[in-house]
Amino acid sequence: MRDTDADWRAIGATEPFWGVLTTPQYKRQNLNPEQYTAFYASGLGDIRRITSRLEHLTGKPVRVARALDFGCGTGRLSEAMQAFADHVIGFDISPGMLGEARRLGRGTVVYCDEMPAGKFGWINSFIVFQHIPPERGMAILETLLDRLEPGGLISLQFVIYRDPPPALVGPGFVALIRRGSWRRAWRLLFPSAPPIGSVLMYDYDLTRICAACHRRGIEELMLVHTNHGGAHGVEVFGRRND
Repeated sequence: MRDTDADWRAIGATEPFWGVLTTPQYKRQNLNPEQYTAFYASGLGDIRRITSRLEHLTGKPVRVARALDFGCGTGRLSEAMQAFADHVIGFDISPGMLGEARRLGRGTVVYCDEMPAGKFGWINSFIVFQHIPPERGMAILETLLDRLEPGGLISLQFVIYRDPPPALVGPGFVALIRRGSWRRAWRLLFPSAPPIGSVLMYDYDLTRICAACHRRGIEELMLVHTNHGGAHGVEVFGRRND
């Protein structure tokens, strides 16, 4: 299993903001005060959208004593979660990203690199599990759900399938074979492992996600489809039974 933690430590050390939102304006060379402000403003908008989904599901405003943002990165969502929780904990394994989050940190957010103990009234994780190999990610999901208190809320995001890729054996492959370039043709079919610091994507089994939730009393779920360049995902909103 690939050590994706090493990837995100490397990304956090070089491009902590681009690692969260992979668009050119958040590369270090392009990041100016206006882009920095826009980066965190996008977190406010996302959390408003997330909490509106939760309010639609539960029929009441989101207000909890303790919230966890798993895979918090530079604190883009953690900072915005303060409006809906008395205390927010942001967890991440990337020292570079946590350093940026702590530099910004204000109010009630505490940032840490070890999974916090205790129960939470709201567990949030967006654009995180899709970068963790599913077997490891499912174990993490189970751990998180065990920390959800009765009546607690979840807002989680996963990639579950992707549009079919172009045919592997295309004109370029055929041309290499005709020229006798067998080694290059082999590398086209079976590329080497991406270097450390690559952003990799993984697909999850939605049935397993739902089963993990149901086993912990999260019987009513709201699922919202997402599509980012052919990577189809699902946002999962739910509430644990009292």
